[in-house]
Amino acid sequence: MVNFKTKKIFIDFQDELLNKEKNEALMTAIATNQKIRMEDINKIALNGYVKKQTDTLIKEINTESPKSLILQPILNIIEEKENAIKAELSISYYLFSDLNKVDLENSKIELEYQQPPVEYLDEIYNNMVNNYTLLKESKEAIKQDDFITFDADIYFADQLVKQEKNIEIEVKQTNDFSINNLVIGKNKNELIETNAPDGTFWKITINKILRPTVTKLTNENISEIRLSGVNSLEDFKNKIYYDTRKENVQLYLLKFYENAINSITNKNEFNIPEENINYNTNLNIDNYLMQLMPEHRQSILEEFKNKTQNAKNMLETARMQAISSFNISITENAILTRTKIEVTDEEAQDKFNKLKESIASNNPNMSIENVKRMLKHQKCALYLIKIWDKELYEKVSKDIELDV
Repeated sequence: MVNFKTKKIFIDFQDELLNKEKNEALMTAIATNQKIRMEDINKIALNGYVKKQTDTLIKEINTESPKSLILQPILNIIEEKENAIKAELSISYYLFSDLNKVDLENSKIELEYQQPPVEYLDEIYNNMVNNYTLLKESKEAIKQDDFITFDADIYFADQLVKQEKNIEIEVKQTNDFSINNLVIGKNKNELIETNAPDGTFWKITINKILRPTVTKLTNENISEIRLSGVNSLEDFKNKIYYDTRKENVQLYLLKFYENAINSITNKNEFNIPEENINYNTNLNIDNYLMQLMPEHRQSILEEFKNKTQNAKNMLETARMQAISSFNISITENAILTRTKIEVTDEEAQDKFNKLKESIASNNPNMSIENVKRMLKHQKCALYLIKIWDKELYEKVSKDIELDV
């Protein structure tokens, strides 16, 4: 079993210490033109002090045990009064030496890898040529499945906190709060105002409406698809082949990595701090609730209050997601202790640009950070394939155009 260590510190936050931190918080607020409600000052002061103590503990861990995997700090409030707070701050971590002992070699899994056959690629090509969806600007009101661009001014407590320009979304109606639901039926240049579940107030202006239109592609209209390097049907065919093969190997690596994580976890048994599991479970629940419309969110909260079976199921799902995230993190760090895997900003940006141009990939939540995480997972998966099956590694590495 791979065990963790924990450092703890008791916080007795009162009298002189409390006043000192409150004064520091107020001075910082004045210097940065921030407004602080006096009823929040104790919490702000505590957070500032906890951050200092957290930094101290992390520095101690890094000094005593370099290259440790440090988990989320946990603060447990023991007693809270108007001018006094007692709490315990704990930070759990895995030693580099223990991560290096994780048995990767004997956790081998078997997962066959195959390239998509040419017949399959031809079928995709023919279907796309005969039924390609072009986006054409529309002057009509927004409908389901349209693509739109809009600007958004976001306010909190009557103050403008953020401005977004030319946000692009595909309009999909949802059951919960979303921009999608608000824009259906609206027109170009129309102003939409709404309160979001997180307490912010949005002013949205529609800039452009693009409507999907099914078209047969020819060498004459191929330029309308606006894909870099695609100037003929032959170019289009080559791109479909390339992108589909890339998507195939990426999906293979994803499935391989998931199975490998399970195998490594079962082989080694990672001991995860219950406090951290609970913290991440609650975080997963909170993130889910934040996406819901207020009335739906309230009904879910009632279910948690009444401890319904549905609430128990959601809690168990959130808990399993939390445990899975720790298993991935521990495994990745175990791999990183014995290799020099890294993903540079330039590498992530290049991959991001390619994915944006890919015909086969369709991920609306794609971001540089997500791509960076994906590349890290792919490289870790490749490392495992390399130590388990070098012949397979050569095939997959060549197709994904990555090596470790």
